[in-house]
Amino acid sequence: MYTIKEAAARSGVGASAIRAWERRYGVVRPVRTPAGYRLYDDDALRVLLAMRTLIETGWAASEAARAITAGEVDPGVLIQAGPALSSPDQRPAATPPDHRIALIARFLAAAEANSAP
Repeated sequence: MYTIKEAAARSGVGASAIRAWERRYGVVRPVRTPAGYRLYDDDALRVLLAMRTLIETGWAASEAARAITAGEVDPGVLIQAGPALSSPDQRPAATPPDHRIALIARFLAAAEANSAP
C-alpha cells in the first residue's frame, strides 16, 4: 500500500490530479487509514498509469476515466506493470486502441438513425 505521495511518485501523476480523478471520475478508490490518509494498492497505480498514458496520447481525462471504468480499456494492457511500478521515471508502454474512431462511428450511426428522410 502506498500513500498519495508515494503513488504520485510511482505513477508520475501529481497528488492533486490523483485527488481530482478520485473525486470527479471515481477511477480510484483508495483505502483510508483511521486518520483519513489515502492508501493506494498496485491496482490503483495501474489505473493511474493508464489514465496518464491515455491523456498523454490525446484522450480527455473524462473520456479516459469513462473507458477505464466501463472496462473498454484494460489498464494492464496499457502498461508494463513491473518496471513502471518500480521506477517512477519510466514511461509506461502505450498501445491504446483508437477509441475516438469508435466514438465517431457510434455518433455517426446514431445521427443517421435519427435523421429524417
